[in-house]
Amino acid sequence: MYQFLYCFDQNYVKQAFTSIISILENVDQNIKFDIITNLSENEIRVPKKIKNHNYLDSISFHKINISNIDLYNLSEAHVTEATFYRLFLQDYIINENFITYLDCDVICLSNPLSAIDKVYKQMISEKKHVSFNTEINRGDGYKYFDDLSLEGDKYFNAGVMIFNPIEWKNLNVKDKALNLIPKIKEKAIFWDQDILNIIFDNNYFELPDELNSRSREKEITNLIFHHFSGKHKPWTIKGFDQKYSLDFHQFYKYIYRSRYLITTSNFKNGSKHLGSYLSKKFKFDLKNIIFVYHAIRSLIKKVLN
Repeated sequence: MYQFLYCFDQNYVKQAFTSIISILENVDQNIKFDIITNLSENEIRVPKKIKNHNYLDSISFHKINISNIDLYNLSEAHVTEATFYRLFLQDYIINENFITYLDCDVICLSNPLSAIDKVYKQMISEKKHVSFNTEINRGDGYKYFDDLSLEGDKYFNAGVMIFNPIEWKNLNVKDKALNLIPKIKEKAIFWDQDILNIIFDNNYFELPDELNSRSREKEITNLIFHHFSGKHKPWTIKGFDQKYSLDFHQFYKYIYRSRYLITTSNFKNGSKHLGSYLSKKFKFDLKNIIFVYHAIRSLIKKVLN
């Protein structure tokens, strides 16, 4: 049975369930989900549309606590300690089957199962235990390779990952990560992604673009997973009108009955982005009026809190 893994804290609960329903609405057979979180199961309210879905086999919650670990670069508004949770997955996920990990800012736009199955088989054939989609090549002029002492010529995006949990444990990714965190914290930019690039340096199967698309311009044939990488997510004021944002909000509305999820972590920046939207992109229609209403509500909540 196909199995998917998410990692989140209280900041990404609704985003994660929006991603989960997008998968359930596109598959044609039962699937399982595992969730690593710092929340107790009683603190998590699984939407009824997910709990009662025909293709949901199970959701298993695994509680984690890494508050004693000195992490880095958590001042970014869209990143919390949960981005590091998967580094510790070997303590919670023991399975002989391949698992697909997804960031909470990934949505599913078509049935992923046959494409995932194809990757599984190719990974077994090539004796690879993990699969990522390359984001940067050494020749592109970025300094990550030298900063992270990478020997290979590729740096991958880790928002979608297919992996073998048994081999992950055999590689002892957790202890390697704990050893790396204090060594690279002054140089690292992309959190756990940098750590994984060091551990799996030039030793991973290439995940096809349709399973981790991050492009806002390039059209990808048979697109399956779109990843809203970067700061401006579809639930932020600035990211609301980017490509595929409305798909995210349609799935959100399906399970939460509210048209838009709009949040802001900074009143000043949120106000600035809303002002820019109103002056440059606003059109007098229902979609935009409702968006502005939710955006203003999020700003008011920020002030009151």
